[in-house]
Amino acid sequence: MITLFKKIDFQQLLVSMIAGLVVGLVQMFLSISIASYIFTGSLSAHVTTAVGLAILSGLIINIVMSLTSSIRYAAFHIQSPPSVIIAIMAGSIVKEMPQNATSDQVLITVLGVIDFTTFLTGILCLGLGFFKFGNLTRFLPYPVIGGFLAGTGWLLARGGIQIMVKDSLKLSTLSQLFEFPVVWQWLSALLIGAFLVYLSRRYKHWLILPVSLLSFNLLFHVIFNLANISIEKAQSLGWLIQVSVENNNWHFFNLFELKNLNSAIFISQLLNHFNLILSIAFLSAITLLLNVNGLELSTQHEFDLNKELRSAGFANLCASFFCGLTGYHSFGTSLLSYKIGSRTHWFSLFSLIFGFSGLIFGPSLVTLFPKPVLGGLLIFLGLSLLVEWVYDSYFKIKTMEYLNLLLILLVMVLVGFLQGFANSRMKCNT
Repeated sequence: MITLFKKIDFQQLLVSMIAGLVVGLVQMFLSISIASYIFTGSLSAHVTTAVGLAILSGLIINIVMSLTSSIRYAAFHIQSPPSVIIAIMAGSIVKEMPQNATSDQVLITVLGVIDFTTFLTGILCLGLGFFKFGNLTRFLPYPVIGGFLAGTGWLLARGGIQIMVKDSLKLSTLSQLFEFPVVWQWLSALLIGAFLVYLSRRYKHWLILPVSLLSFNLLFHVIFNLANISIEKAQSLGWLIQVSVENNNWHFFNLFELKNLNSAIFISQLLNHFNLILSIAFLSAITLLLNVNGLELSTQHEFDLNKELRSAGFANLCASFFCGLTGYHSFGTSLLSYKIGSRTHWFSLFSLIFGFSGLIFGPSLVTLFPKPVLGGLLIFLGLSLLVEWVYDSYFKIKTMEYLNLLLILLVMVLVGFLQGFANSRMKCNT
């Protein structure tokens, strides 16, 4: 026993505990933000189900990848770039469902398509890793990657505002942005997102993001208290997510519950959205490789990209047994862990604490997170991508390459995601 304790590096254990708790907190915010973004509009009645699935997905991906990845300080979680397209796909499925479909039928169809997407992503990553396509991103032109991720940033930032409104954002529904109190909600989220971008670029300390998120969270609850606004009143006004459950238990779905799917409707939705499903799978593989490449450059360590692809592939297959969302390496929180000083797998163990706490706490957990803070986090992630790939790239690449990057971004903003994806593929071929 004494020999065992001597082998434990308690200083590294303490550092890993701090890193794990900080990253776990950020991941909890991200889980609720992503779930709230995907389940907006008519799906908002099921947002607590989505939050539970997001937390569970993050836990499964974190556990499996911690055991199979070679990067000891990496953070693994559900990711925002594929979630952007999942949100588009979910909204489209809702519109295309039969008019007589019940709310539960819509929910299980959406979850079925999401589950198939996660499963296909797992198969693709496993295949790419098995056949050693880890260097895939080196064959993609910089403007294509930049335009694609900048477009993803735009959609994420728009999604941060979308959380505040009931209907999908389009020209015919823009007036809802200026209704009270929605206008104050999205303006608050925009200010929070912009402020986080400024802080993250101005100061590089690892405590900035978690402390800022907690501070904004606390600030809103102090304001609610001073204004004598109860949790229920804040929910009805749209400042907090509406929790409509009779008991405080999560409802998790698994493959066996998908037997209640209407097979004709499900197959029809799969065929109608197969382009988006493929886009999510390929985007996940590409951003995974970009994240790991980014970690290599930032830490001066070399990793086995094919092993990381296989690790993510297996994790997504496991998550698909519970209708999970797509996940893989997180560049930002992995770098955060590295900067804190974590170098062991103890970090992953401590990062799971918030996830398991969320499962124990139940759906009432979401009442602790004001919508402007959740939306602000998405806006921060989106603006960070836009600043990195649109502003910073201007000083790094040639004029024609930069114009190609902007063209892909503009097509995604003005026409649509798939058109931008098709345009990027044409750029790859020229």
